[in-house]
Amino acid sequence: MRWSGVGLKGTLGSGGLGVLAVWVETAEPALYFWLLFVAVMVPFFILLFIRVDEVSPTLARNAHAVAVIWYLILVGGSIVFIVNRGPQHVDLLFAFFMLLGMLPCADILRNMIKGAYAAPPARRQD
Repeated sequence: MRWSGVGLKGTLGSGGLGVLAVWVETAEPALYFWLLFVAVMVPFFILLFIRVDEVSPTLARNAHAVAVIWYLILVGGSIVFIVNRGPQHVDLLFAFFMLLGMLPCADILRNMIKGAYAAPPARRQD
């Protein structure tokens, strides 16, 4: 994944905030808000701190797969929640934010299919 830190923060961060904005209605006590905040930001932090060029390709691929699946489950849950409570006008904005967050997820899935997480070939010592 060759996303810059700013690009990743802007897309997945806004997607996480869109998910959080939908789910915050269910968080009555402040403790639930912070639990939701942590749950929403976990994929963001996984993708931000586990980089392909800094850890083994297998670890990066697995961690990124977990982050993408986690984010997609959160988005799916948000859509189900919106449909159950009845869509509101502001939900369009939240859906746009969630769609922005799906851009790096789609890129990660594309890289996984292409095999871009493979280890670089070893250098020959002549």
